[in-house]
Amino acid sequence: MKLKQSLWVGTVIIGVLVGLIYWYVFIAGAPQFDSPAIVQSKDLSFQVETFNSKAMGTPRHYGVILPPNYEKQPQQRYPVIFLLHGGHDDERAFYDKYGITSVL
Repeated sequence: MKLKQSLWVGTVIIGVLVGLIYWYVFIAGAPQFDSPAIVQSKDLSFQVETFNSKAMGTPRHYGVILPPNYEKQPQQRYPVIFLLHGGHDDERAFYDKYGITSVL
């Protein structure tokens, strides 16, 4: 009987903790860490583009970081890295918050 009661109490405690964590992260919005200083690259350029999503039924936005002289070499092929932001971010997050251009 004590084991059954202990399991029930443990389950309730875990359920409450999971509910609090969910509320803190998704409802209240957990605080963000300090963003790194954005180093402006003279070579890389950042721009926001838009496409019409059939699946979402709305225009969607995405950020693009282009290499130097991209416009002057339209036939040149470049490697691509796709970075998907989380639920609390937007198309500018990797550029504005995380300073991705300094890493690239």
